Amino acid sequence: MDIGTLDVAPVISPTNIVQRVKKMFPPSRTLSARENGDAAVSNPASIGYDRAAVAANISATQWTTQVTIGGQVLNLLVDTGSSDLVRGFVAFDDVSVGASPPVLMAIEVATEVSETIKGFDEWDGILGLGFRDLNTVVPNKVDSFMLRLLESYPPTLPVFTVDLNPQRPHSKPTVEIGKIDREKANGDLQHAPVNNSSGWWAVDDISFEVDGQALPVRQTMIFDTGGSSTISVQPEVAAAYYNNTGAVNFYNDGTYYFPCSTKLPDLKMYIGNGTAIYRASLLSAPAGNDGQCVGVINGNLTGMGNVGGPFFEAHFVVFDYATPAIQYAPFL
Repeated sequence: MDIGTLDVAPVISPTNIVQRVKKMFPPSRTLSARENGDAAVSNPASIGYDRAAVAANISATQWTTQVTIGGQVLNLLVDTGSSDLVRGFVAFDDVSVGASPPVLMAIEVATEVSETIKGFDEWDGILGLGFRDLNTVVPNKVDSFMLRLLESYPPTLPVFTVDLNPQRPHSKPTVEIGKIDREKANGDLQHAPVNNSSGWWAVDDISFEVDGQALPVRQTMIFDTGGSSTISVQPEVAAAYYNNTGAVNFYNDGTYYFPCSTKLPDLKMYIGNGTAIYRASLLSAPAGNDGQCVGVINGNLTGMGNVGGPFFEAHFVVFDYATPAIQYAPFL
């Protein structure tokens, strides 16, 4: 059986609000295509920007769904990059998401909320969908909502799928539990084994290609729906990507700046037995009002990378607990 379909909604907010909840940026919705041009690269500092200001200029999207806790309906962020339900002291209550049946589980109830978050009322907390090892409850970790649901009401398929592309006609973003709607996928679903030893939906041995050149780099990357608008990669991957664009890493922090007229290449990423292509139209964002842009591919990686918001905007994704594994395909 399939357990149900959850409608999710995009909520736009400045990234400085999101940084109070998570240390990574959520998916960006201000990305656009760029053309070739002759404009020079400006040092952000020389035109009155600093790194914090540039980050704050990028709008962000979180994906929320309605969650019922003890009879109260809340809007929570859909987050495969954590395993907690809300934050704070631990209580137990019945929890259901959308039309799913209720499960009794641990809830972390916030006792303090920052002033910044108090002013942003479109969401009430976080619905973590990662694995148990990522949970922060002490002294004993607890399962996430999805694991509790699959344990209490075992579906035919122990999966959930995410469709987070709001741009396709006659469709709306959804999370579906216990079923795979293959009609949303353009072609066969590709498969990648997940390394969940740290609680993440993480895939090892991902490699890259830029302008037909395979890069001699392999890295582990996480699939985080509540994570970053940036695609976090090793410094050498970012350097190779921007090599022929004239982009400049002014602060040596992996963030590259360039005129918005710059023509960027696509990025090809080999994930499991398949290939994901990041189109150049998704790989830049405005850095201000002076025609300068910032790259979505960031090379300041000091651990696992992140496939970034553009991956979920372009792909139908299956989170499979059975193996575990990630399956993906471009949207139809």
